[in-house]
Amino acid sequence: MSVYLLILADSLPETSDDVALLGLYYMSTIFLIGFSLVGTVVVLRCHFAENKPPASLVKYAKFILRRRDGNKTCNTVFVRSVSPSLKDETEEPEVKKIGNAFSDPALQVIANSIKEQKEQNEWKDSWKEIAEATDRLLLVIFIIITIIASLAIWLKI
Repeated sequence: MSVYLLILADSLPETSDDVALLGLYYMSTIFLIGFSLVGTVVVLRCHFAENKPPASLVKYAKFILRRRDGNKTCNTVFVRSVSPSLKDETEEPEVKKIGNAFSDPALQVIANSIKEQKEQNEWKDSWKEIAEATDRLLLVIFIIITIIASLAIWLKI
């Protein structure tokens, strides 16, 4: 795009005071490409995050990713937001058996390790859903900005 902008500037008369419409369009396109690059970096950072996501981002993902499956939830963001009393019921029976049936410290360490690994996987899944929600939101913003910029340039506003 920069090369086309330079070629366009060379082909215009030197006494021209206005910027050519095509030049404005190329400049706005370069801006939009930069905007999409920044958005891509943000989405990838969210997608590969591993720590616990803030509650505000989980609410944001729930708002953006409204699933139309009724009561059936296929999203860990929605599953994780269920009340804490249901958490014990959804815990794997093997982990409960290992943690409760034996008082051996080595088995307790293994059970705690399994619980931590499961929690970490839930965090990763939540971050992936936050990334998906951010990607959708940025797509809508990008489309709106592209349409507005194109109309503004071509209508000479």
